[in-house]
Amino acid sequence: MPKSQTKGNALVQDEQVDSATESHRIITTNGEIIKQMADGNFVIYYGDGAITYSDKRRGIWYTINAAGVKRVRRVKDRIVQDEMERLKIDTKIDPETNAKLQIREDGVLNIEYVDQSTLLVMPDGTNILKKKRADGEAGTVTLITKDGFVPIR
Repeated sequence: MPKSQTKGNALVQDEQVDSATESHRIITTNGEIIKQMADGNFVIYYGDGAITYSDKRRGIWYTINAAGVKRVRRVKDRIVQDEMERLKIDTKIDPETNAKLQIREDGVLNIEYVDQSTLLVMPDGTNILKKKRADGEAGTVTLITKDGFVPIR
């Protein structure tokens, strides 16, 4: 149920419920994005396309790995189980650029370009771009962007 606020004499309702409202985010040195939601739950995005999210009320953590396998962890009982059916992943090749596009059922888009750079677009619109360093230097450069947030390199 959306929250109501008064603005002057008018009653204004928030457009998103607390479970969809991000209160703040932390980006680790490894490039993981930890989002705390207004309802107290967490969503963690990893650089390989994996996602972990919590259901604080029920004491459950869900993890979907890059291959689409969903693992459920019940904190209270210490029970860990994998769901039998993987999330569906559709793969296409862009005929103009030869980039490989993979869209997972949960909304994660992974684009692998021919220059070996990759772009992950997470369900909330967060972009994680990984590309090789210029001038033949070893390693990669990661750029994390999302509308409304400062880009991180």
